Amino acid sequence: MSLYENRGDSVLSAATKLSESQGDYLIRGLAGGVSATLAVLAGYWSSPYYWPLVARSVATAFFFPVFGAAGAVLFYWRQHYRLQYGVFEVLIGVAAAWYAAVHSPSGILFERALQLSAGLYIVVRGLDNVDKAIDQTRFARRWSRWFRPS
Repeated sequence: MSLYENRGDSVLSAATKLSESQGDYLIRGLAGGVSATLAVLAGYWSSPYYWPLVARSVATAFFFPVFGAAGAVLFYWRQHYRLQYGVFEVLIGVAAAWYAAVHSPSGILFERALQLSAGLYIVVRGLDNVDKAIDQTRFARRWSRWFRPS
């Protein structure tokens, strides 16, 4: 074997490992984002009478520190696990838009339109995070066909 054949084998081996790790990254990102979304929605939907009481209590006494801490945790999650966060954000945006469409009073058109727009905005922000997360992976080419200008 020549020196170049050894290098070719190591490059092929490295490329195979990189490809496998990108597949694992995609699976972990999707699973983490979906799991977090389901946990949030299950917690909300499991006790519809308890959450409004908690929300009022938190809103009156601890709104800013709790909201600030939650924002910091979510920002950390987004910075370190962007794909998971992006999937979470897309699914929360869809859930928010669905909730607005189903539960808004039908007589208040502006309120419903604003809520649906907020849900769509969340979806777009989530897709932006997914876009940034898969930029250097093997999935970027397929993603680019649909979402990036040529």
